[in-house]
Amino acid sequence: MEAPAGQTATIQSATQVTFSDYVVRLEAYVRTSPGQLMVTLSACIIGAVIMGLASWHSYTGLRHSVQTVGKDTVPSIVAAQHIRSLLADANANVMNAILTREPAGGPFMKEYRREINDATGELVTAIQNITYGDEEKTPLLTIMQNLSEYQRFVGAISTKSGDAEINDILAANALMRDKVLTAAAALDQANFKHLDETYSAHKSQLFMSVAPYVFGLILLLGALGWTQVLLFKKTHRVISPGFAAATVVTIVFALYSGFMLKSTESALKVAKADAFDSIHALWKARAIAYDANADESLYLIYHGHGDAQEKSTAAFRSKVNEILNNNGKNNAQYGGFLGEELANITFEGEKEVATESVTTFAEYLKIDGKIRELEKSGQYKEALALNIGTKPGESNWAYDRFDKALGKTIDMNQKEFDRNVSKAFSKLNVFPYVLGIVLIVVIAASIVGMKPRLDEYRF
Repeated sequence: MEAPAGQTATIQSATQVTFSDYVVRLEAYVRTSPGQLMVTLSACIIGAVIMGLASWHSYTGLRHSVQTVGKDTVPSIVAAQHIRSLLADANANVMNAILTREPAGGPFMKEYRREINDATGELVTAIQNITYGDEEKTPLLTIMQNLSEYQRFVGAISTKSGDAEINDILAANALMRDKVLTAAAALDQANFKHLDETYSAHKSQLFMSVAPYVFGLILLLGALGWTQVLLFKKTHRVISPGFAAATVVTIVFALYSGFMLKSTESALKVAKADAFDSIHALWKARAIAYDANADESLYLIYHGHGDAQEKSTAAFRSKVNEILNNNGKNNAQYGGFLGEELANITFEGEKEVATESVTTFAEYLKIDGKIRELEKSGQYKEALALNIGTKPGESNWAYDRFDKALGKTIDMNQKEFDRNVSKAFSKLNVFPYVLGIVLIVVIAASIVGMKPRLDEYRF
């Protein structure tokens, strides 16, 4: 049943008057001393909340960058390069086994099977830790599918001879390089793209991410200072213990959070720019070096096939140029991946091990030159002995020294990367608890500090 029109108008009028009275009373209350004190208390509480939200915003942005670099991308990139290195060396061992005509249980084939098993285990782990969907899934599936086909070719090679054997060697080698190793490089790139985008965005937006936090601190300190001034004017008290405590806690938090953000940012920079950039270059150098080592053996497998040897030599030199060359940029002595490492020396002892990687690689290349000279001069057996030899002055001995020096350089940078990521997370993990305690203390201290003053106006 609807109310009569006149009664409805009366109700609306009464409502309007009530709301108008409320506004008038509120305005009148704000003009009083208790009202002004309540306004400043509210400003302090709101300022604390804004400061907390702004601090949380800066914290989550920094944590996302550390998480992306330290957990989501770098381990996957290193795993991709480890897979690439294992498979490239497995292929090099197959070439050595073919070259020496060793039986299925020989040392080169044993090492080949071990590396295939290790790579398979790494692939399973990588599949279980996919972060970026098809960007990682596609290259991983490509590796696994083509790896089984590669193993089939390797198994068939020992049953053939002459041109048929050469054709299978070519097919296996092409499958490994064009499909498997290319997919491993794509897996690296999929994760590196996200790492690079996240880190670049983090650096470019650093000021914008910190600005709200600074604004929140200024707003809160301003509200606390304004309240202290108002209390002095209204109550003639120089210091209010509650608001003094809130101010001190806020200042201490500002110093702590500033230090935390700066030290975490510094740890992130060391992890990404100083350590990981070297790790990435060195792992790529290692994977390509294993592949180049296979080309050295392939050169002798092609004994009597001049055109094929020339192509193999060109492929070897192209890979060597990727690893180390004399075309350094920005006044750097060397270019290539080892040149990148030499231009990014950061940690104590790093220069020595990086230089050792360069000198041992140069020794390996010198011996490779001798192998090719012996082959060209018709001394095939001597070239073969030098290629597969493990004694000082022989190719496998020299390559092993280079690989160990490279491994020491990688390990040094990996250790620093892990240490700085751990340092960043240890600081970030504490921050939410500190922020929560600070907010509770500031709000509680403000209320406790204001309550006695408000109580004075009730009597």
